[in-house]
Amino acid sequence: SMPMELQPKLLRLLQEMRVFRLGSSKEIELDVKIISSIGCAATEALLLNKLRPDLFYRLAVIVIHLPPLRERQDDFDELLSFFISKYNQQLKQKVVGFDDQVMSWFRGYSWPGNIRELENLVAGAINMAGDDDLLGVDHLPYHYVLLKDQEERPSLFAASSSAASLNPAADQAAPIAKTAPSFAPMSPIAAEAIMASSVQRNEARVIKEQLSLSKGRVSQAAERLGISRQLLSYKMRKYGLSRHDYKPRLGPKKEPEAIRAGA
Repeated sequence: SMPMELQPKLLRLLQEMRVFRLGSSKEIELDVKIISSIGCAATEALLLNKLRPDLFYRLAVIVIHLPPLRERQDDFDELLSFFISKYNQQLKQKVVGFDDQVMSWFRGYSWPGNIRELENLVAGAINMAGDDDLLGVDHLPYHYVLLKDQEERPSLFAASSSAASLNPAADQAAPIAKTAPSFAPMSPIAAEAIMASSVQRNEARVIKEQLSLSKGRVSQAAERLGISRQLLSYKMRKYGLSRHDYKPRLGPKKEPEAIRAGA
């Protein structure tokens, strides 16, 4: 990602192991080892003229290939345990792990963001843990919920009686799938892009319905939806909803009879 115009400066450093400090006329000798990384295949960067060949061959003395997280299943449990322990300590929580459904999703997910994505997902889920020690679907960051399986199309409010209305497209697709030709499954990212807008509209509608039924009582609405109060509060902020808008409105205050009579 270093701009092409800066790469010759690094090449000179690697060749001569000398640098000028800014504003100085005296060179400083260096005795260092260089560790560099690239986020794509080096051959691709070379072909796209984003990496100078002479710089690449100067850097590529020892090359270590780090496979993506989806190809490192043996490391997954250890990484997950490490991040849970890290954010338990930072956030003063006592989370022991994720339930079986979420773990199944994790193992089938492509992890396009690799280890950083896993870490941020764990941090986000633990932030929403409340008093729960075992995390489930309701604790996951919103953008992840639809990323696992196109067939399942899981809902954040699976425990709610209104859950079916969150994803009518999935309900309509089921009978069609029995007679339609077989297609390659859509990628999780593509599925999210198609469904997110519809799901958000339906999710906001379900939240409004439950707030109205509970007369603005957030805890009661969260219980009806089968999610934590913290998660519902987060979603209310996301959709710009206020509990005060759903409280019963009092009628105009009546004046005492004596006042109206002018006494």
